[in-house]
Amino acid sequence: MSAEKINAWNLSEAKARFSEVVKKSKDSPQRVYVSGELAGAFINGEDLKRLEAAKMVEMMALLGKFTQAAEAEGVTEEDFERRGTIKAVSLD
Repeated sequence: MSAEKINAWNLSEAKARFSEVVKKSKDSPQRVYVSGELAGAFINGEDLKRLEAAKMVEMMALLGKFTQAAEAEGVTEEDFERRGTIKAVSLD
């Protein structure tokens, strides 16, 4: 994400100036607060793509750990297909 200043908006201001918030999000993240708490943010499309790609890498790594732990415990693909009770495995 851009190193530029991150702008903050309260919800009513963000609603009233929605187009401006979206336009500014192309240059830097725009945070929206409700009752003083961060409720959401607008980011540019490229930053969103990078976040989605990073999340996919994270999920694939977790799936890999799960698969290795299941194999180490003797859980097979057939166990998953049966939809029955599956052995508990540790991901540690």
